[in-house]
Order: sequence, then C-alpha cells, then structure tokens
Amino acid sequence: MFLFPILIFLVSLFTFWLHTFVGGRLVLAPVFAASLSRLARGTMAAGWHFITYFLALNVVVAACAAFPGSDTNLLLALALLNLPFGILFLSVSLFHFRSISKLPQSSLLGTIGLLALLAYFFPITLPTKVGFALVAMAALLPIAAIHIAWAFGSPWPAANHNDLIELVVGQERGQPFPGRALTLAVAALLCLAAGLTLATALLPESRLLQNLTWLLALVLAARGCLGFFEGRLRPWTRRLPYHHWNRVLYSPLCLLMAAGAVAIAW
Repeated sequence: MFLFPILIFLVSLFTFWLHTFVGGRLVLAPVFAASLSRLARGTMAAGWHFITYFLALNVVVAACAAFPGSDTNLLLALALLNLPFGILFLSVSLFHFRSISKLPQSSLLGTIGLLALLAYFFPITLPTKVGFALVAMAALLPIAAIHIAWAFGSPWPAANHNDLIELVVGQERGQPFPGRALTLAVAALLCLAAGLTLATALLPESRLLQNLTWLLALVLAARGCLGFFEGRLRPWTRRLPYHHWNRVLYSPLCLLMAAGAVAIAW
C-alpha cells in the first residue's frame, strides 16, 4: 500500500464524517430553522448534498489510490479538486471572520490536496498489512490518549464532568465517572491493541499474534454491533447525547477498527 494515500483516506473519512454528522447539526439545521425563502433553503440543501457526494468520492478515490498498480492520475485529481476548495474556504474565513481557523474545511481539504501532491511525486510503499495496521493505530492511539486525559481530570470534549458522563458513559448527570485506575487500564489496553496490530503486521507468521488479533477483532465487532442496540438494553440512554454519538461515532468506529484487525489477521 502507498503511505500518503493511506493518510489521505483517513483525513477524507474524518472530513466526510464531520460534514455528515456534525456539520448537519451546526450548519444545515440552523439554515432550515431560519426564516429564509424556500428557494434559498432548497439551494442550500442541494449544495450541502453535493458536498456530501464530493467528500464521499474523496474517500473512495483515496482508498483506490492506496494500492500498488492504481492510476496515479487519481492522486492528481484529488490534488486539483481539493486544493482550490481549501483555498476557497480559507479565503472566506479570512474575509468574513478575519481568521484562518473559523472554517475547518480549509485545513481538512487543503491537507487532502497537499498529501495527494506528495503521493503523486513521492510514491512511498508499505506492506499491505502494515498499511492496515497504521489505520488501526491512527484510531486506537488517539482514543487511548483521550482516556489518559480523562483519568487525570480533563472533561474534553465536554465542558464539564457532568456533560462528559452523559456524553461518553451514558449515565445521568451526577453519577461518578469511572475511576482513574480503570480509565488508565482501558488506555493501556488500547495501546496494547495498537501495538498488537503492528506486531501482527510485521510478524505475520506468528500464530499467537494472529490469534490475539482475531480476538481483538471479535471484541471490537461485538462492541460495534451491540452499540446499535444499546438503546434497547439501556433505555435511559436515549435521552442522553451518548445515544446519538454511540450510533454515529462510537459503534461505527469500533466496526471500522474490527475490519482493520480482520484485514491484518487474515
């Protein structure tokens, strides 16, 4: 697999998710709630779904470009399409907000375009299993870092610990957050899982590592599938932010990591 297209795939997938599940609430919903003409709202909706299609196409093209033998013109197309959009959003951010960071689309699309240029001129290859391991590690290690931050008192990404409990634990406000030892243990297991995926990719002949990776895939797949039914198992979570994010982030991410583990252990 090619290194830079793997990174493009990860950035593209995150951008698509951010647009679909976060941007829809923060951008599209307020537009429909405003007292605008039907023409304005319809045009906004059509433009929004056009961008959704474009971002999904980024993900597909980056995934295709990651494998040896793919057409390098795919990378050139990614660069030529994403760099102008990144510059456009940066210009709008500077003009309307006097800031380069108010519109994150500029940095995300710009990163995709720049990585595509690097991939076009510097086609660095990796073993396929190592590529999948990097994808899995890119998901597991940040989650481990977040757990470490929680263990030492950070409420991020929530404003306070009560909001954090509703967001990531699925409990009512006022309930205790899991203890430091337990949270650090989860972080340690996530780091071990990340190391396991890389070790299995580097030592594919090890039956022990292969079996452990299959076990990791099973655990992640079980968490991902059960997450979609958690509203039935724990009905009170339906009125908490946890219910929404469990369906659009936590469970899909677990299934994505499970698929990566299967690709490594296969």
